[in-house]
Amino acid sequence: MRAAVAFGVAIEVVTELLSLLHAITPGVLTATWVMLVLLAALACWLRRPVPHFGAFTCRRAGALLPFVVLASLALVVALAAPPNTWDAINYHLEPVLQWAQNGDVAFYPANVQRQLFLSPWAEYAILHFQVLSGTDRSANLVQWFAYGGCIL
Repeated sequence: MRAAVAFGVAIEVVTELLSLLHAITPGVLTATWVMLVLLAALACWLRRPVPHFGAFTCRRAGALLPFVVLASLALVVALAAPPNTWDAINYHLEPVLQWAQNGDVAFYPANVQRQLFLSPWAEYAILHFQVLSGTDRSANLVQWFAYGGCIL
């Protein structure tokens, strides 16, 4: 849970800070995330104690198998299919494309008002995935990670 909250805060802070500098670009985002991952690895290494989760038996592993299978199938679909739902095309991906093109998350002229006033965190995460991967096929990964978090 701490990792999910830290990731969410990192998405928000990185997006807002880079937006102030008009620096939401593949190079800057890559450097920023490499730095954040290295800092997280250093923090984990300094903490060192490995948490004990109890005996992990074959019976417990078998109970997880259906969830692993479902999550794996959902991952294949998320990676294979581009976003194609009405709401994704109409007002989730449009801001992402505008922000990636402009290098910031400032307001822009839009006919669909939902693009401007809905809470943008999911779109910020999609922005990071899309700018780093260069394609919108990674947009589904935001929902997949949320799905995996719900399973956990």
